[in-house]
Amino acid sequence: MQALRPHPHRGNLIAAGALPLAVAVSLIDARFEQEWGQGILLVLNALPAGMFLAMGLLAPRESEFPRAYQTILLLAGLALALSVLAHLAEVLGADDPLTTAGSLTWIAAAFAAIAAVPAWERINSPICALLEVLAGGVALLAFVDWVFDPEGVATFRWLLLLLIVVYVAAHLRWRASRPRHAVHMVNAAGVAGVALAATFMNLRLEADALIGGTAGAG
Repeated sequence: MQALRPHPHRGNLIAAGALPLAVAVSLIDARFEQEWGQGILLVLNALPAGMFLAMGLLAPRESEFPRAYQTILLLAGLALALSVLAHLAEVLGADDPLTTAGSLTWIAAAFAAIAAVPAWERINSPICALLEVLAGGVALLAFVDWVFDPEGVATFRWLLLLLIVVYVAAHLRWRASRPRHAVHMVNAAGVAGVALAATFMNLRLEADALIGGTAGAG
């Protein structure tokens, strides 16, 4: 593990190499998704994801928050980790795991658990905390869709409203002790608010289409 611990004076150089490598892996994944087996793609993403996350977690924290290079390593690792989880679901037999409620539930929950590791005590990464709570919200919505299969969008609107309240409460809880984390709780509430507004926008578009079709028929 010591070999994976980046020296702070070389951190920027390591991050500058990690970012294009992560992009290259993602492009190879997209290019050969239909030609290579899911197991090969799983390994292709898992190796750099594990390396980036290990380097980001092992890097010494020099101040209250991680340096930019450490954040880049963590974000690159988390991005590839999401791809790893999706390919793992396909290896286990799921079709379109990111659009299937059952698979999306455990993928989002697992991603939230991974993001929680650098989000708090040792690394104290605010952006990882944002990704954690957003993934947790997705896991909640997918779980309700999977288990209860509600009709319409009313249930999800109430859940999104609940998430907004939870995120605002988290902001109030941490605004004194963890101000940067608290700011990202507001960002999470904003994302949930946009998602809530999108459900009404979809209803408005359907209504406009219906009115337009009725007028055209007349």
